[in-house]
Amino acid sequence: MKVLLIFALTALPFAAVAESNIVTIPGQGWKLVVDTPPLTSSESRNEDGRFSYTGADTNSGITFSIYTEDMANGNSKQCREKYWTKTKSNPYIVKDSAVMFETATLFGVTYRSGGVYKGTPFTMVNSHGYFVKNGKCVDLHVSQLPYSDEGKTKVENIVRSAKIMQ
Repeated sequence: MKVLLIFALTALPFAAVAESNIVTIPGQGWKLVVDTPPLTSSESRNEDGRFSYTGADTNSGITFSIYTEDMANGNSKQCREKYWTKTKSNPYIVKDSAVMFETATLFGVTYRSGGVYKGTPFTMVNSHGYFVKNGKCVDLHVSQLPYSDEGKTKVENIVRSAKIMQ
């Protein structure tokens, strides 16, 4: 019970500033709805059947992205396995920090990464949500720099908030 109360209290401040971000996936007939902080910038590209979207909130340090690629005969778990196999080989990922999760919409993973970039040390939290819709494997990625335990909860909650809208 104590853990639930702590979780609820840490989610309240984020819920107060979150807003639904609706990203239309061109030519697919669906949209992805994700509760994020208000974004200060965003950009999208749609080339050769692949779509990418990136948004950021410089105030909170949150970056939010969506990538799609073809996966005609796969399911959401296979989509996670495909992307996560590539991602987990990144030398910046802190070994043994990855935690897998599932929602009604997606298969996810949250982890910490860190290292030195251009002479400056960094630690950040990352969370991905993977799912297949209309033959597209979708990678929803949210990160926050710098890392904090509160940020880890926020970032994963953003991914967990993802809903598909027709």
